[in-house]
Amino acid sequence: MITSTTLALHTAGATGTERRPRGGTDGFVRAERDRCLGEHVRRGLLATGHWLLRGVSVSVRDRTVTLRGRVPSYYLKQLAQTAALAAPGLLELRNELSVAASPAPEPL
Repeated sequence: MITSTTLALHTAGATGTERRPRGGTDGFVRAERDRCLGEHVRRGLLATGHWLLRGVSVSVRDRTVTLRGRVPSYYLKQLAQTAALAAPGLLELRNELSVAASPAPEPL
């Protein structure tokens, strides 16, 4: 079972593909940027319409978003990842969601 996925976004530069620089000049600016990015990701998760994604934990540090929690299917794990990737300003995404299928109903 794959438990974590890390995606890094790249921009094309004069010398090919280069990684976007991390951080900023001021800690307050970085913290505010990360807070806004986290809000965009949370809104994106809610916009999917799947109430099970409300329980996904979103943390952000230096434009790296980490998703944590449990979802009942790989589909919802992928949906959460896709929603998070749509957030503007994202540098890297770590999808640490685990998939835990609902227990089978007991026979009557």
